Amino acid sequence: MTNIYIHELKSVCLLLEFLADIGNQLSTEEMDEARHKLEINSKMKAMIREVCYYLGFLLLLILVINTNQDANTFYQNVDLVNTYASSMDEVSY
Repeated sequence: MTNIYIHELKSVCLLLEFLADIGNQLSTEEMDEARHKLEINSKMKAMIREVCYYLGFLLLLILVINTNQDANTFYQNVDLVNTYASSMDEVSY
C-alpha cells in the first residue's frame, strides 16, 4: 500500500474541480446571448441615469423659475445677490 500525503490529495481535488468546470462551460451561442444581455443591461442603466439627471435638472429649473413669482421672494433673491456681491457695486434689477 502506498502512502498518500495531504498535498497530493489537495492537488487531486483541484484537478477534479478543474475537470468539472471544463464540463460546465457555456457554448458559444450561450456566451453570445449572455454578452447581448449584458450589453442591453448596461445601455438601460445608462439610459436610466440620463433620465434621472434630466429630471433633476428640470426640478432645479422649476425651483428657480417659481421662486420669483412672489414679490417678497424676488426681493429676497435681490438681497441675496447683493449680499454675495458686496465687494462689487450693488446689483439692481
